[in-house]
Amino acid sequence: IESYAEFSRSFVRFCAADISRIVNAEYAKGRYWPEPLIQINPSYKSGETVLQLAEAGVLHPVTAKIFQIKKSSGDHLPIPASARAQEGQEVVYGTRPEHLEIASGDQGIAASVVVVEPTGPDTHVFTKIANIEVTSVFRERHTFRPGETIRLRPDASRAHLFDASTGQRLAA
Repeated sequence: IESYAEFSRSFVRFCAADISRIVNAEYAKGRYWPEPLIQINPSYKSGETVLQLAEAGVLHPVTAKIFQIKKSSGDHLPIPASARAQEGQEVVYGTRPEHLEIASGDQGIAASVVVVEPTGPDTHVFTKIANIEVTSVFRERHTFRPGETIRLRPDASRAHLFDASTGQRLAA
């Protein structure tokens, strides 16, 4: 974009210094060259995450660094297909407790079990992920113990992103 901005500006010459100052100030603010908006088409069929596709060689490895939500633990959250956020934008990831599932191996996100509470037909599992309290609800019984590490995977098709500063849902 920078090269193209320089190219397009090369056609414009200002004779009046005051107009030149105003227009150049607007250019410096990014008014004419805003950050690109990165969107994912919501009609695409859900499948592997961007990270999985990059690891399989389907996508360039750099793509996994751009299209991801990364926790300090190094685990990755799958991006909802309807998400609309700009690169570097601070977001809040949202999912309902019943939209989390137990993951196996190194899939999902590491979660430290705090409390397991059977409640009739459901089991509520209270965990911490990167010091954030996360509740999950399962129809089946689990015998997790406090302090145990389990792996949770959110259903990306039911997750949402929110702007961290405004709380607005970021959707296409």
